[in-house]
Amino acid sequence: MKKVLACILCLSMMLSGIALAEDSKMVPGTYTVTQRGFAEDFTVSVTVDENSIKDVSVVETLDSLGIGEMAEKELAKEIVEKQSTKLDTVSGATISSLTFLNAVRNALKEAGAGNEMLAEDYTTTRFTNKVDPDAFDADIIVVGGGLAGVVSAITAADEGAKVLLIEQTGYLGGTSLYAGGAVAESGSELQPAESHNMITADSLKLWLTMSNQGNENFFPDLGAAMADASGPAYDNLVKWGMKPAEMTFFGNGAGYYVWQDSGEYKSTGWHIFHNIEPKMEELVDAGKLAFAMRTKATDLITDESGAVTGVKTANDKTYNAKAVILATGGFTNDVALMEKIYSRYGSYGAGSATGEMLEAAMGLGAKTYAMDLTRWEPGMVNVTGKNNAQVEYEVAVATSGYVWVNKNGERVSVEDSKNAAPWKAAENNTVYVLLDQDLVDSTTVLKLGNASNAQMDPENKNFFRLLEEGKCIYSGSTAEEVAEKAGVDPAGLAATIEKYNGYCAAGADADFERKPENLKSLEGTLYLVETIGGVKGTSGGLVIDTKAHVLNEKDEPIPGLYAAGEICGTLAFNGNCIYNGGCFIICNSFGHIAALDAVESLAK
Repeated sequence: MKKVLACILCLSMMLSGIALAEDSKMVPGTYTVTQRGFAEDFTVSVTVDENSIKDVSVVETLDSLGIGEMAEKELAKEIVEKQSTKLDTVSGATISSLTFLNAVRNALKEAGAGNEMLAEDYTTTRFTNKVDPDAFDADIIVVGGGLAGVVSAITAADEGAKVLLIEQTGYLGGTSLYAGGAVAESGSELQPAESHNMITADSLKLWLTMSNQGNENFFPDLGAAMADASGPAYDNLVKWGMKPAEMTFFGNGAGYYVWQDSGEYKSTGWHIFHNIEPKMEELVDAGKLAFAMRTKATDLITDESGAVTGVKTANDKTYNAKAVILATGGFTNDVALMEKIYSRYGSYGAGSATGEMLEAAMGLGAKTYAMDLTRWEPGMVNVTGKNNAQVEYEVAVATSGYVWVNKNGERVSVEDSKNAAPWKAAENNTVYVLLDQDLVDSTTVLKLGNASNAQMDPENKNFFRLLEEGKCIYSGSTAEEVAEKAGVDPAGLAATIEKYNGYCAAGADADFERKPENLKSLEGTLYLVETIGGVKGTSGGLVIDTKAHVLNEKDEPIPGLYAAGEICGTLAFNGNCIYNGGCFIICNSFGHIAALDAVESLAK
């Protein structure tokens, strides 16, 4: 769970502090502490005078680049501002936050700081204590705090409904935190009127339809509904506080997306949540929105007619409402469902995508589609050996010279692109990446962490550590030696290397037509890295209609039940044309649609 939490970003922080006790005098100076983080050491510097913290900074880090670095900068600023380490962690960078705060506390202890400055309290979010969810009489319940859920909740509350948002973790964001900051849309008020290539909902509909000819998992009516809603839904995000920057066309002028302006750290989902947080707080203060954080919804409640009237939670509580919007994301961490698809797999998605509410809807007869389709990422090094493990290490598999082989030692595909198909087809979904000493010396083999905060492995330190520990990385002076260590067929691997080296000498790959510039003979010490595939997201899920009602097997709406976001999959809306901002347009548009229809239904 800690490793899952280390790869998630957050938006909800309660940053509160207590002033330094007057009688706690520190020894002025600058104190440095080196601490182990998620994957590497980092060093913090804390400067103090007798009574106050003057500066906090990270002197050196290889551990917390990307998301973790953002969290540390936020926390450093607040430590100085609040004169306390009594701060909430930046969820989504929980390990980075905890280790950073601990390192600062250790530096302050060296300086002689008092207990009040060192107090630890990082168990709440900004909204948790404002409204008691058990005493909140909700009109609408939203389950899930990713982008689809947050958009649903804010939209419905803005329209006058009382909304309870239930989230199983202590932060908001979900899988959306792993995505870039681009939000695709068509028809926004921000589109320049003078543009000769004006984007309209109709142009986006046409592009989606043309791009998905022959795709049985594309639903044109849903694509049209998404396109129509995307502009107004996007404008709402901006109205709530999101700061748009660059505008870029996609799909040959069929639509466009806007990068969320996040200053130094650009293009992360974290900043969308961070910037709309004041809007949520405004609605909480107005009595329109409440949060039940760290509350896991497990089932749906229905009345005698079969209409959905609320949810049950893991702590045996029930919450009632007139409508329920499911926005719990995909099922990348639902082991029972995932093991129907893959024998071995890892996770690139949010640890909260556990699938319980998808299964709860299925228990009511909800219709599903494409449950065997996922977004699959190759090259994960699964040091735990367990299914569903969060990605810690990944090989850049398409690096020039690397060769992919199966358990029999045979090449499985051309290695010039990041093609996930060989991992899907391989025995136990396992492919071995073969390289030699020269490649190890000249390339960085591993990336550390998830895509949203991945960094390269400096000097291949983690590569050699895993090699020494015998965890998924093996070496040998001959093909037979390395194959035996890795559990690969020795004769098969030796034959493959001999044939491949012949292709390199000839400058032509007779098996897979690999580009000549990427052919490099394998000599000297050889290495095999055992890799599996990882699931970035699920592409199937609940079937909904154009108003985001969940449909049953008869294609009839289940009364009172809506769904938005990845719980409905992705192929139903953007099918074969995956594009920047595509994930967010699904969440934003259908969160908007579900909320408006649910509010309208309250008046009927």
